[in-house]
Amino acid sequence: MYMMRMTTQHVLMGTKIVKEFGVVSGSVVKSRNVMWNMWNIGKSLLGIELHEVTALVNENRDVAQQRMCENARILGANGIIGVRYQVNSLGNGISEAFCVGTAVQISECAETCRSV
Repeated sequence: MYMMRMTTQHVLMGTKIVKEFGVVSGSVVKSRNVMWNMWNIGKSLLGIELHEVTALVNENRDVAQQRMCENARILGANGIIGVRYQVNSLGNGISEAFCVGTAVQISECAETCRSV
């Protein structure tokens, strides 16, 4: 898999932004069954960490990020700046992860270069 350079900053250090392609995003919505939800509700009442829920949130975030990167790659980008993540609970065991950033074409440069 091609690794896209990404940052939450608006510049990628040591690079020059050659072209901006605009906003790219990725998202995923997943749900779990009723018994899984009941089990985790019971655990949360006891103050126990919900490892399964943590894994679901991380998995959703990774899938959303991969989809955002694929959308940027299709445009011809090799970097994404200003990356932001959001995870939402839509109720009834349904969770959504959303990832957004600005797709850019970057080139490596000396320390003195500046982004446009």
